[in-house]
Amino acid sequence: IQLPTNHSFDNFNQELHMTARNLASVTIAFAGGNRWRIVKETQDCVVGQPCWGLYDLHIYLGTYRGHQYFTTPGGCSSPSSCPPPGSAEDSLSAVWGNFLVSTPDVSFVDGQQQTDLIKQAGNAAEFCRDMNISGFIDWYLPAQMELDFLLRQSAPGIKFSNTPLYWSSTQDLSNTGNARSINALNGLSGSTAKKGVNPSPDPSLLVRCIRRI
Repeated sequence: IQLPTNHSFDNFNQELHMTARNLASVTIAFAGGNRWRIVKETQDCVVGQPCWGLYDLHIYLGTYRGHQYFTTPGGCSSPSSCPPPGSAEDSLSAVWGNFLVSTPDVSFVDGQQQTDLIKQAGNAAEFCRDMNISGFIDWYLPAQMELDFLLRQSAPGIKFSNTPLYWSSTQDLSNTGNARSINALNGLSGSTAKKGVNPSPDPSLLVRCIRRI
C-alpha cells in the first residue's frame, strides 16, 4: 500500500485502521515523512472481546442478519466515557421520549432507522447517537430483535445489569403509547409506557448502544 505524504484523517487523527473481511485488522500510525508504523494488530474477532477499535472499548457481538455487530462495555456513564470491558454493569438510564412513530415506519430489526426517528433531547436514542466511543460515532439504540441478539451474547466482556429492563428503539405496534423493552435477566420482551401517569415521571430504563457494519 502506498500512502501519500500529504495526508489528512477525520478529527485530525494520524492513524489508519485497515480491516479484512474476517475483521482481522491492523492499525498504522504516521511516523514522519512518508514512514508509517504498525501500532496494533487484531486477529479474528471473538464474541465478548475487544476487536479493532481504539482503547479496547469496541466489543464484538457476532453476526446477525448479515451484519457484524459491536457494543460498548457495560457501565458507560456518558456518550464519551466507558470503563474497561467486564468491569461494571450498566447503570445509566434514560426516557424513551414522546415521539410517535407512524405504523409503517416501525421496525423490529433496524435500530439505525428507529434511532434517527425518535431522537429527542435527553432521551435514550439521543444518548446513543451522541456516543463517541472507540473512535466510532455511528452508535444507535437497538431495535427489539437487535436488543434480543445483544442480550443473548454471554461473555465476560459483555456485562449487563440486574436491574434489569433495557429500552429498544421499537415502538409497540398494538399500543403506540408504549415501546418495546427486554428483561436482561430472563430475556423476556415486554411493553413499557413512554410516559408516566401524572404526577409520576416518565419511565427511565437502561440503555446499551450498538453499531454494525
